Amino acid sequence: MIKKAAITVATAGKNEGYTLSHLQIVSNMQNIPLTTKPGGANLNLPVDFSEGNFEVIAFVENASRPVSLSPLHG
Repeated sequence: MIKKAAITVATAGKNEGYTLSHLQIVSNMQNIPLTTKPGGANLNLPVDFSEGNFEVIAFVENASRPVSLSPLHG
C-alpha cells in the first residue's frame, strides 16, 4: 500500500522549521501467495486511509525463479 504524498513540518534537528514533502510512501507491505483458484486478497488499510490518496502496487514473482516479473498498479 503506497501513500501518494504527505507533508511534514520538522520541529527539531537540522530541518527544524522546514516543511518537507514526501512522495510514494510505503505504508504497508504484504506477501500474498497466488493460487490456481480464483479469489481475492484482503489488504490491511492504514488508519489514515482515504480513497484517492493511496494506491496498491503489486509485484508478481515466479517462485521457481526469484525475479520480479512486473509491477501492477491499481
